[in-house]
This record gives sequence, C-alpha cells and structure tokens, in this order.
Amino acid sequence: MTYLPLDVVDSLMDVVAEEDDPNLSTMKACSLVCFDFHSLCRKRIFARIVLNDTYNIIRRPKHGWRQNMTTSKLYQLLSVSPEIGNLIRDLYYYITDEDEMESAHVLETFNYITRLDTFAIETKHQGTGSVIWTYTSLRPALLHLLHLPTLVNFNMRSICEFAFKDLANSHIKNFSFSSTITISPFPDDVPDSSIKLRRLIINYTPNPGVISNICNKICVDQLSIIDFGSLEELSMYLMGSDSIYDALHLVSRCEQLVALRLFDRDLWSPNYMSFYGFSKCLHPLLMRKLKHLEIHIRYGDDNTEDRLHCLPEELEKMANETRNPIEQLTIEFFVEIISGNITEKWDRFDRAFGTGWPNLRRFTLVMSLSKESTQRESRAEEVLLSVQETQFPRLSSRKSMVFDFLVQKESDSSYDWHWP
Repeated sequence: MTYLPLDVVDSLMDVVAEEDDPNLSTMKACSLVCFDFHSLCRKRIFARIVLNDTYNIIRRPKHGWRQNMTTSKLYQLLSVSPEIGNLIRDLYYYITDEDEMESAHVLETFNYITRLDTFAIETKHQGTGSVIWTYTSLRPALLHLLHLPTLVNFNMRSICEFAFKDLANSHIKNFSFSSTITISPFPDDVPDSSIKLRRLIINYTPNPGVISNICNKICVDQLSIIDFGSLEELSMYLMGSDSIYDALHLVSRCEQLVALRLFDRDLWSPNYMSFYGFSKCLHPLLMRKLKHLEIHIRYGDDNTEDRLHCLPEELEKMANETRNPIEQLTIEFFVEIISGNITEKWDRFDRAFGTGWPNLRRFTLVMSLSKESTQRESRAEEVLLSVQETQFPRLSSRKSMVFDFLVQKESDSSYDWHWP
C-alpha cells in the first residue's frame, strides 16, 4: 500500500476545506479517519470562529467557512479542550446584551485564545445601537485579544467612543472601522505616541466628520493619533463632496502610500460628488510611491452636473506628471438606473490616456449594473459594450499598457470591501 506524506495530505486538506459546505461536514468526517487526520482537520475546523451570529449574515470568506457558535458554547468547548484556543486564528465577535452582563465569563473564555491573527467585533444589542467602548464591561476581555502579539488585523463596527490608546501597545498593522464609530473624548484615552499602521480602512460611516476628527486628533507628543506617514494602503468610503475634501486632506499626509482606494455608493444621497481638484491633492503622492489607484463611484443620473464626476479631466492632468508612478488604475461606476444616453462622453477617458502615464501597465474601467437597471433595460450590457468599439481608439491601441473595459452585473463584482 502506498502512503502519501503528511505534508502532501496537509496541502490536500486546504483544497478540501476551501470547497467544504458551511457546516464543514467533509472536514468533520475526515477528522474521524485516524489520529493524523484528526489533527490536520481540527486546526481547519476551529481556525475561524463566529460568535453569536444568530441571523447567519456572515458571508463565505475567501479562505473557507467559519464555525458559528455562542460565546457560552465556546466557553464550554475551551474549558474541556483548552488546546483548541491555540487553533483559533480568525474571530468575528457579535457583542450581545447577555455577554455584557456576563463579562467575567467572556474574559475567561477569551483568555484561552492565544494565537489570534484577525479579530472583528460588531454590536448586536436588541435596543441600543452601539457599544460605548469606554464604558463597556467587556473592555478587559477585548483588550486581552487586542494585545496578543500575533494579532495584526482588527476590524470594528458600531462602536462609540473608541479609545485609540488601546491600540498603542498592540501589534496591529491593518485597522478597519465602519458605521457609527466615534472617538473617545477623554484625555486619558489618547495614546502617548502615534500609532503606526500598514493599512487603514475607513468604511461606511453616517458621520462624515469622522475622517477629519481622526486627522486632527493629536496624541501626547502633539502628533496625529495615527502615523499617516507610515501607511502603505488606505481605503475610504466617501459620503458626498464634504467627505472627499477631508479624504484628500488625509491622503496628502500619507508619504509612503502605495495603494489608495476611494469608494462611494451612497446612491440616494442628494449630494453631488465631484473630483475637481483631485489631481492637485494627489500631486505629492505622484512624486513618491503610489502604484495602485482604485475609484469605485456611482454613475450620475439625469440631474447630475457631470455623470463622470470630472474624473477624466483630473486624470488627464495627472498624465502630464513625468514622475507619475501609478502602475495599475481601476475605475468602477455603479449604475442604479439607466437613463438618457449612457453611451455618450466616454471618449473623455480616451483623451485622458492619449499620452503620458509612463509607468501605467493596466487600466480597468468597469460598469457594474444593478439588478433594477438590467430588468428595466434588457440590452444594457450589450449597449454598454458597444462603447469600447467606438469611443476608446487610443486606449485600445496603446502597446505599453493593457486596457480592460468590463460590463458586469453588480452581484458579479469581485470587489471585496470587507477584508475579514
């Protein structure tokens, strides 16, 4: 009989785990084969945990499903088999009213977890909307996980009065927050020195002032609470023209930025989003290291002054920068309702790329159609694809770069805003 080496079986288990069902039935069945299989499967079964997801709203992540259980069930599991705590790498925690009342129990549970890589928290209260970080009885339990030496990814949603001081002694490199986050007003919650991050994601927030607050908040040494000069990747969800000015002010301070992503999908907002002046604000980055630029924005309707939001003209100004380091550029338009002549004026992008862009290797222009737009106009995809044949002669003929013009249904979009 021929036996496969364990390292080969280990690699095969990765493939099996990727294709498994939400209950990880195959992994659980394989774990019963023998002791070696049990060990290999166990570390995959418990690698990703979701706590208190009663509505089952967690989507399938890029690297397999997560085990879903309550906090009390996890405690029971770890109290019997504490070694499982060392296997947990990814924890998505929904904070409940019950957990706040049993905070000592939660702390005891989390103390078993010692090698966490990714931690995400979200409020799930029945009555109130958000957890107040500075007052929650769960803060000691959360701090235990935040200060693990292995933790590099932290994501939080619906947290009020967050104390950035709690990040000061952590090893977190990638920080993401969204929804109703606010910053703690207490002086004691300000860190002694700036927090160095590699990646920052400012996701959807109904309070556009959050970006400016983070920019202007200073720590004890009179520097920004976040060291923007150390950021390599920055992603921001925009909410109207006011937020884009705050965003561009933040961008101008990121000296080491390699990748920038701007995202606006507030389809029902009355505010007109304009990128006028974008190239001027981006000029310092064009003289440094910026290589990847992505803009994901709604396509304007009949009442919009400019459906393309002045983007082609701003890109044309950037083309003349002789030291422009950008290598990959992606622009995605979300189309909610098709109205008027949607095939007009796309040649403005063609003019923007007629010359210049010495380092650009790929430009991707995407139209993502909502279900409503495709239902109203059955030939929407066919009509939009005709644009490539008629309005992009320069882009199509450039030999030094690859030009992709894609029309896709919104559900097919490969853009994944949430990294956890």
